[in-house]
Amino acid sequence: MPSRTPSASGGTSRRSFRGIAILVILALIVAGAPTLLGAFSGFERTSGGEVAVVRDGGPLDDNKVRQVIDSGSGVTWIGWWSQIHRYPAQQRFYTITSDAGHGERSGVDVVNVPSGDGVNMGIEGTLYFGLNLDHQTLKSFDDKFGTRKFRSTNGGTYYPWEGDEGWSAFLDQIVRPVIDNDLRTQINNFRCAQLVSSCALVQNNSAGQQTGACRSRATTPTSPRSRAR
Repeated sequence: MPSRTPSASGGTSRRSFRGIAILVILALIVAGAPTLLGAFSGFERTSGGEVAVVRDGGPLDDNKVRQVIDSGSGVTWIGWWSQIHRYPAQQRFYTITSDAGHGERSGVDVVNVPSGDGVNMGIEGTLYFGLNLDHQTLKSFDDKFGTRKFRSTNGGTYYPWEGDEGWSAFLDQIVRPVIDNDLRTQINNFRCAQLVSSCALVQNNSAGQQTGACRSRATTPTSPRSRAR
């Protein structure tokens, strides 16, 4: 009985079909991986101490603010490949102190400003503040400050939403100059004795010494020789 031999054209077609199938599978993997990644990263939520501003970031999207997620939210859809900027929602503080390692800046940190009567004074203190959680205000804040980097005291540059380093860098470059200027303006409205009791003692002692010197000069007797001359 004669045997059949496979034709060359049939083998070639099968090999070409396999090649096409492999290319299709690779294309699906290349296209599907980013799609799956974008889908899974499109769900976010915030903890109890933070609020988030979401900006569009898809390949066909703009980079405008998409939405604001309130503090302590559940899982929220933020869109494909969107970028999320997290900011502190609880009360924060900024400390200026001469106690090294306990302030916002490393080392000794004191604001030196003159009083109204020209006495140089070192000011220490703690400023308490909170971020305005109004959605429109947060969007404006992110447009103005969340899209630029700030230099920290360690030399690095950070966005204000990049953790504690970024937030501290933002405070040091934007908020600290306002604190220094306000302290300088307010302290200049007072005399040293109105702010520090020891200034009054020093001034009283100085005034007493000047009065005593004037009295001693006034009561010093003139020698007979000076009278004769």
